[in-house]
Amino acid sequence: MKVIGVRVSTKGSTNSFFAEISRNIENKLNLYVYKHPNDNIYLTIAYTPSSLDPGKSFRSMSNIEKFKIISIEKQLGKDESIIVALKERCEFYDLIENYNVFLSIPYIIENGRRVFCVFGDQRNIDKYLENLEAYYGKNNITTKKTTLNECIRLNIGGYVTSYILSTLTKREKEILIKAFDLGYISHRRKTTLEDLSLEIGLAKPTASIMVRKAIEKLVKKILENNNI
Repeated sequence: MKVIGVRVSTKGSTNSFFAEISRNIENKLNLYVYKHPNDNIYLTIAYTPSSLDPGKSFRSMSNIEKFKIISIEKQLGKDESIIVALKERCEFYDLIENYNVFLSIPYIIENGRRVFCVFGDQRNIDKYLENLEAYYGKNNITTKKTTLNECIRLNIGGYVTSYILSTLTKREKEILIKAFDLGYISHRRKTTLEDLSLEIGLAKPTASIMVRKAIEKLVKKILENNNI
């Protein structure tokens, strides 16, 4: 059997609990889905490298029956949050099983949009995508052929990048991206601190401190998680 891979992006479904949550958080949700071997019950574990506001992020929890959720647990921390849900049915995973394709996990939900990779033979992939379009709507799905290596990079990149960047504030991210785009932090600097400060609307001393602080926080997080 020749195995092919497809990267799929879907616009959020209105009956997805985790899609609803993802619309109220800054970082991506990384999801793991497991089916009970004997029962038609699914365990979904969602991880995000950020804190969640219980009031804002879980507004939909008052009606969890709508999402076919049996029970739910939350571990909300300052720097990361985990949500564990037991579901009696998972339409998304039903399609995976019914058409004999393989889902690469974790997959990503960001701002209501699912991004994931599936693998299988051409016949099963075609059937799966046809029925996925019927479920979500043809205009709500984009697909792209992919390889296993590309899929792994997508999964790891989505997880690791969001985890590392979660240490920065939104403003720090904006400043660091602007500094990178302008070439301020290149090994051969392409712009001056004065030009950067004008671009981001800060005084030169403040701009310099913000860039160095952002870089320091990123390096610290990387080294801490490698036990160095």
